[in-house]
Amino acid sequence: MPMSSNESKCGQALVGKTALVTGASRGLGRAIAEALAAEGALVALNYASNDRAAAETLGAIEANGGRAFLLKSEQGSYAAAEALAAALDEGL
Repeated sequence: MPMSSNESKCGQALVGKTALVTGASRGLGRAIAEALAAEGALVALNYASNDRAAAETLGAIEANGGRAFLLKSEQGSYAAAEALAAALDEGL
């Protein structure tokens, strides 16, 4: 059955989907992660170093009824991308 525009506005558009957001602990990344979670996605919150900010983002998503998990990893290299993909597989 097609989703009505009302359902999308109520946070159901991404139910059953998973989103990976890099740089998710602060700023624009955090805003994107929170928006995706509000639409029903399970959000993998990738961050490089700021454990406190990442935990705050996770807490904010969960406090609003969203689902997310943390993926701490370095960024910027092929090896880091491979490690991130492996961690994402493990988290799911």
